[in-house]
Amino acid sequence: MQQINLLSPALRPVRPPYPASRLMWILLAIGLAGLAPAYWAWHQNRLAEQLHQRALAEYDAAYALANGDGQTPATATADETQDNQAELARLRAIAAAAPWSQRLRGLAAASLPGVWLREIVLLPQGFHLQGQALAASLLPTYLQRLAQQPGFAHTPMSALDIDNDPESGRYRFVLKSQGQAHGG
Repeated sequence: MQQINLLSPALRPVRPPYPASRLMWILLAIGLAGLAPAYWAWHQNRLAEQLHQRALAEYDAAYALANGDGQTPATATADETQDNQAELARLRAIAAAAPWSQRLRGLAAASLPGVWLREIVLLPQGFHLQGQALAASLLPTYLQRLAQQPGFAHTPMSALDIDNDPESGRYRFVLKSQGQAHGG
């Protein structure tokens, strides 16, 4: 029987620190650990794309069923697109030509710190504004600004009533134009 002294480093059997087979298994484990998240991300993107395609197909089927014509948004004709664009242009023209639209822009442009409106009535033949001011001296400036706005420039004012609110110290005002049909 042979005795081996394992305590002395010189007598221990010599082995390479990492044999080729062990190094190969370590590299394989690292490679798989790196590929797993990439595969997971690819798989999730593929599932999301499939769900998106399925939702589009369901939407197209519901749209065709609702319209009864069998056409989906993806197969809409050029005539329908032109009709939709013409309708949009017509609605934009109506909105731009509406007198209240220009007047609302004028009210916004004439705003003055210390003056605010509490009621706005815009009618084709006139308007009625009711509001408050911190000081009566602010009202002439506000009226000048309002009269300079395109929506109010050619509308004569018929009445301006101002009274002091003793509780708040503010001034209430009512401005009416000629031809307005709102009683107040």
